[in-house]
Amino acid sequence: MRIQGFHGYNCYSSVIGELSKRENNTKVLDLINTQISFYFDKDLFWNDEWFAGSMLSPIDRLLDFDLKFFLGLEKCRLNKEYDNLNKLMELMNDKSNIFALVDFYYLNSVDWKSLEQFNIFPEHDPHYVILDKVVEDKIYYSDPYYDYRGELSFQEFLSCINGETRQGKINNQIFFMKQINCFNKFNIKELIQYRFKRYNDQKMPYNIELLGMEIDKRRLIKGTNTGEKWALNAYNCLRSIEDQYTNLSKISEINKIEFQQEFYEISTFWGLIRKKIIEYYYGRNFNLNEISYSIIKVAHRERELARKIIGSMERIEKESKNV
Repeated sequence: MRIQGFHGYNCYSSVIGELSKRENNTKVLDLINTQISFYFDKDLFWNDEWFAGSMLSPIDRLLDFDLKFFLGLEKCRLNKEYDNLNKLMELMNDKSNIFALVDFYYLNSVDWKSLEQFNIFPEHDPHYVILDKVVEDKIYYSDPYYDYRGELSFQEFLSCINGETRQGKINNQIFFMKQINCFNKFNIKELIQYRFKRYNDQKMPYNIELLGMEIDKRRLIKGTNTGEKWALNAYNCLRSIEDQYTNLSKISEINKIEFQQEFYEISTFWGLIRKKIIEYYYGRNFNLNEISYSIIKVAHRERELARKIIGSMERIEKESKNV
């Protein structure tokens, strides 16, 4: 069943955001909508695995850190193994904000049959979903990242929760969010400035440059072979950076922050890059040189924007000291 879920920038942020939206916790939504991060691993790239984006493993360390630092919220794992339906039912009756890491291969969040005609098939990848309820022998779940609500038999659920994915075995990972201390006050502009200072300090724009350089290397080493799996992975994993800038643009417009237009332009630029990559995958675009150049170009734009945002923060701090 199609739903209107909360759109974060990856499946984890979407689940945390959806749970927070249900509880009317707008501070968590502000944290998610102002996040900016970019990781890249060239070994994963050459192995045609998930190699770039807001996270490379099932753990979004930056979001976990920010939730704890700013809001006193911590992700807690339930240590029991829920290997029978009664145990799971007791858990879900006891807690209302439960989510799980599952093997996406077993979910119907996207229409796999329609995608088969484009040579896109399900992969064994980790994915976060919300566990909503148990009715008879069915587990009902929400997948806000794909705007989907579905159901699984208990046996299907066991396969999901103990799946062997491309990133390793999941091994029964069920979580809830716990308030461990009071939250710190923040405003949106200061939060964005903090995020971009960290983005710059951790040299994340350089990670984008590395991606562009590796795609250019691939062109030189392998030529313009079409339909390669890395291109489909790139199209999917680069969605997170496009979504982050879209979120930043929207929240900046609402809060009247002057960088709204720059965020929108970079989001649009990433959308065009992803379009070129999926065209390459389908054999409609053979210009890998243009793709790699566009990625290196957006890295430079991001670096300049980060410096501009950090500069405005330092200027405000200096002026406040002189008052």
